[in-house]
Amino acid sequence: MVIGFTYTADSTSSGGGPGGGMVRNPYIAVWIENSAGVLVKTVSLWHLQNGRDRWLSELAQWYQAAGGVEANSSATRAPGSYTVAWDLTDASGAAVKDGTYTVCIEALREHGSYSLVTGEVAVKGTAISKTLDDNVELSAITVKYQP
Repeated sequence: MVIGFTYTADSTSSGGGPGGGMVRNPYIAVWIENSAGVLVKTVSLWHLQNGRDRWLSELAQWYQAAGGVEANSSATRAPGSYTVAWDLTDASGAAVKDGTYTVCIEALREHGSYSLVTGEVAVKGTAISKTLDDNVELSAITVKYQP
């Protein structure tokens, strides 16, 4: 399953504090929850990779779902369009059963906006092509799967 999205820094919150300044790269988490709202797998996690990232918990929804346990993490990236892939497995690597899952994307940046987008998808071995609603700095969100 491929999850695509665009992250565009909101020009009304420049990232450099009062008076403007440099736009900071966003922290972004993409994860999957089952129909009970329990984390199945963190698909992608972008944050500072310095070993002492005190701001990771600001991805509050992901942090609560994952218990703060990092998986599939990499460095932050500049605003742009991206795709990440979920291989339809859970955190232990086992294939998930057919059912309804929630795709979650959370984004934030220092002195910037906060965005959270969620959307249900039915995993039943059939093709999926779904567009999720935009939210603040997250847009053009698509979920596609071709068995």
